Amino acid sequence: MLRHTRLGLVVGLMGLVSSPLLAQVRAGASASVEVISVDREPRHRVVHSDATLRVLEVRIPGEDVTLVHRHDHDLLTVNIENGPTRTRAPGEEWSGIRAREVGGVNITEYTGKPSAHAVWATGQRAYTLTGVENLKPGGWTTLPPIQADFLKVALEGRSFRAYDVRLPASASTSHQHAVPVVAVLVEGGASVAGSQSPALSSPGQWVLTPAGSMHRITGTDRGAQVIEIEVR
Repeated sequence: MLRHTRLGLVVGLMGLVSSPLLAQVRAGASASVEVISVDREPRHRVVHSDATLRVLEVRIPGEDVTLVHRHDHDLLTVNIENGPTRTRAPGEEWSGIRAREVGGVNITEYTGKPSAHAVWATGQRAYTLTGVENLKPGGWTTLPPIQADFLKVALEGRSFRAYDVRLPASASTSHQHAVPVVAVLVEGGASVAGSQSPALSSPGQWVLTPAGSMHRITGTDRGAQVIEIEVR
């Protein structure tokens, strides 16, 4: 149980706190809570779903906390807004504060070992990310990375490979992936020829290119940073 002196310090630093957040901060580590699936958590929006993957858009306003939710599938996230966060699994204490870099990529392997937690955006800034779930139960592909202009492997796991694509103004790269790929804009702007939704103009926007489709990403006059995610 959090001591009252510690709770008072937290509330004093945060200022006005919503009652759902205050209730969860007051709750002790041993408190019984309902665990819901991630698609039922209101700050996690499922914006695309097919037989292979799901795309989630997540936004936790500053000084807000999610419901306790469960992840069942391997998840890759791209940080869009870098508000600091703390997390807590059922029966445990809140973690330390974690600072997140804009454009940072993270992979968590939940398939076969589901896990639940709540996420607390502890500061004034929102915590925003775009997430991709690989819905395959196993048998992930093991193809080597593709070689193309401006692509650099940022992170790789059993079910994803992420490329950091840095395009100068008006530069472009053309390439083909053997698996579905989700391209997420981090900054700048880009057009993606050969995708279902070709224009990326705001951080966090994404496009899906089917497996085996040639596509070309072109930066605007501002250039672009894009994270391309192979769903293996």
